[in-house]
Amino acid sequence: MILSQYNAQAEPGADYCIVLGAQWKTTGPSEVLRRRLDKAAAYLTENPDTKVIVSGGQGSNEIMSEAAGMRDYLVNAGIEEDRILVEDKSSNTYENLVFSGEFLDLENSKVVIVTNNFHVFRALGIARKQGYANVEGLAAGSVLGMGPNNLLREFMGVVKDFLVGNL
Repeated sequence: MILSQYNAQAEPGADYCIVLGAQWKTTGPSEVLRRRLDKAAAYLTENPDTKVIVSGGQGSNEIMSEAAGMRDYLVNAGIEEDRILVEDKSSNTYENLVFSGEFLDLENSKVVIVTNNFHVFRALGIARKQGYANVEGLAAGSVLGMGPNNLLREFMGVVKDFLVGNL
């Protein structure tokens, strides 16, 4: 199931693009997050009418909220700040999508979720369960050599989210 979305490509013309957060380090985005942001910046550059929601709160080991760092990264990548909406309350994928959904018309907005390839399947499942009617994934790459670890961890995430009713 996880591999079914491993190479997800989004159609152009989305109303919104949601970039799911990941660790923000003192030196900037983690490698996982940088890949998400670069993929989002490319999509946003090709789709100038698409707004972006950067989603992620501040963990105890982070110097700022993930969303604030993501906003700054995208602005530095040439994305206009008035296209960027900031969701900075969330602490996990479920909350990313619940809180980001507050910016949307879940029934009618065309939404692209940007996350790493191993994470797209679960993110889309959670979004659909939350009522996102027109959603697709856009897979960013992952760190070479981390595939087995990412897939095992994501498998456990799918099981957990299924058991608690998020999927």
